[in-house]
Amino acid sequence: MANFAASATQFAGQTLIRTASAIAINQATSYISRAFDTRNFEGPRLGSFHLQTSRDGAPMARIYGRVRLAGQVIWASHVRESSTETPVGGKGGGPTQTNYSYSISFATGLCEGEIAGVDRIWANGAPLETRGMDMRIYRGTEDQRPDPIIAATEGQAAPAFRGTAYIVFEDFPLAAYGNRLPQLNFEVVRSGRRRGRLENLIQSVNLLPGSGEFAYATDIIEEGVRPGQTRPLNMNNLSGKADIELALDQLQAQLPNCKNVSIISTWFANSTDIGACEIRPGVERRERNIRNATWQVGRETRNSAYVVSEDDERRPNFGGTPSDQSLIQAIKSIKARGMSVTLYPFIMVDAPDFPWRGRMTGEAADVGAFFGAAEVSDYSFGTGQNHYRAADHGFRNYILSHANLARRAGGVDRFIIGSEMTGLTTIRDAQNWFPAVTELARLAGDVRTLLGTETGLSYAADWSEYFGYHPQDGSGDVFFHLDELWSHPAIDAVGIDAYFPLSDWREGEHLDGQEYDSIYDLNYLIRNIEGGEGYDWYYASDAD
Repeated sequence: MANFAASATQFAGQTLIRTASAIAINQATSYISRAFDTRNFEGPRLGSFHLQTSRDGAPMARIYGRVRLAGQVIWASHVRESSTETPVGGKGGGPTQTNYSYSISFATGLCEGEIAGVDRIWANGAPLETRGMDMRIYRGTEDQRPDPIIAATEGQAAPAFRGTAYIVFEDFPLAAYGNRLPQLNFEVVRSGRRRGRLENLIQSVNLLPGSGEFAYATDIIEEGVRPGQTRPLNMNNLSGKADIELALDQLQAQLPNCKNVSIISTWFANSTDIGACEIRPGVERRERNIRNATWQVGRETRNSAYVVSEDDERRPNFGGTPSDQSLIQAIKSIKARGMSVTLYPFIMVDAPDFPWRGRMTGEAADVGAFFGAAEVSDYSFGTGQNHYRAADHGFRNYILSHANLARRAGGVDRFIIGSEMTGLTTIRDAQNWFPAVTELARLAGDVRTLLGTETGLSYAADWSEYFGYHPQDGSGDVFFHLDELWSHPAIDAVGIDAYFPLSDWREGEHLDGQEYDSIYDLNYLIRNIEGGEGYDWYYASDAD
């Protein structure tokens, strides 16, 4: 039995050797066969291409506002064929296959110019992703030059299509549309250039949302959703640009005389009681898989920051505080476009019912602790960490952190040291002084130290706050409580967040209706700017 077993083992070994040899011979034969097989297989090629172009005398659209239209092809190049050769049948030499792809350059006339721009594009009814696409928009001015690809193709005969808004696609890929030109639709915006139009009168805007951990980043920030899958946090569009860059493009196109952007930057208060309140930068979630950025505000990191509250479905009730780096990018991008920047620190109260920050109030004895002990010397200039009192979450730290960030960004044109703190500024002590106003005045001087004389400073008073404090105690007293702040040498302007009601119009018989025919009467509205309600008196009750 032992000999038989040994023989069997030897026989099996010989069989394995012979089998391995046969496999090796077959592989070698196959390899040699492929090496000398020079056949080339060709993929399908385009036999003809039909392009629907505009016809002579076709009407041109004239649009107003925001319109979706198809336009007409007004110029096209020949179809460009590209080929790629790839091996088939594995590694090494052997047969190859040539595949063909096609693209075309063309121009589509949109409408009579001058337009503000093109926002969205659809191809065969589906949104067209323009990221990486070579595309140029001509707004239809009377001095526009011929497009480079048209000029290169047509030479001196290249038309400029002056007075016509059109869009040029260079090497538009056709494969996704069955090697045909898709039906294209464009969302075109035409705001008009006449003097007196609202679009031409606006000189400054507020940039929102004011919250969102990377909402202001000019780099595209990605978050890992699951293994192998990411999503962009700040590119909710098909242009391939960060949301803020696309928004600024649209701003400059549609509001051509806008010269200033106020950037809102949100921190969070956890109470309206200043004796218990902290003001901190917040994050949406403690754990996030952010691939190419780090959230940090001052010395606060994701591990130490305040986490905003959630709704019943475990979704954050607010976007987080914009990271320092994203805010710096936004400031630099706006300045690079030739506009000035106002940095506007903003408080959201993350407490039940999300009250307005103007409701934050308390006792005079708590004002000092609410503002905190942060000093100018606690803040370092540079690109590294900001050093400040990590345990101090007072109002001074909130404002001085923003001022130091503005300094790191190369400076801003205007800076707001607080806004609409109506309940805070009207806190009185026993001597009828307003300690929060005194603190704001001191804070203005410290911000001036950080930012220098080049930056304009103000406090944005609520429209119900700026003209004085009228205590509802039957005394009839009026205190011009903000005068100490307005007269401080560091303050450059009296600032008002103004929401004045311009009418007291109502249904049925009423006094205003006896003098004016309509609520839309311009003279009526002008009169009410200083006409009473919201200006220097209020109704005593809802019944009144």
